[in-house]
Amino acid sequence: MIRVNGQTAMAYGQMRLPDFGVELITSALTHAPSHGEHPTASVLIARQQQAHLLSQQGHDAEAEAIYSEVLQEQLRVWPEDDPGNLAIRHNLAAVVGTQGR
Repeated sequence: MIRVNGQTAMAYGQMRLPDFGVELITSALTHAPSHGEHPTASVLIARQQQAHLLSQQGHDAEAEAIYSEVLQEQLRVWPEDDPGNLAIRHNLAAVVGTQGR
């Protein structure tokens, strides 16, 4: 269910309505079932989508915090050079750059 909400939230972002997307994905993450100590892959993807939409709204500091947390979680599971980790590093660098750092 969280994947569908994430995809719908991103569609709102593509329609230049990130406010709706953030609201949807934040609600979905709030109600996502907890599966132990580490988040599931679906939750990590949804958090990345949330960060992307927050960045679209100009909330780059929030997006940076989320990307950093997701990257740390993923590095526990996947190798450093995994394409997913590289994509997060790219997105993290983009929001850091937008903040002038």
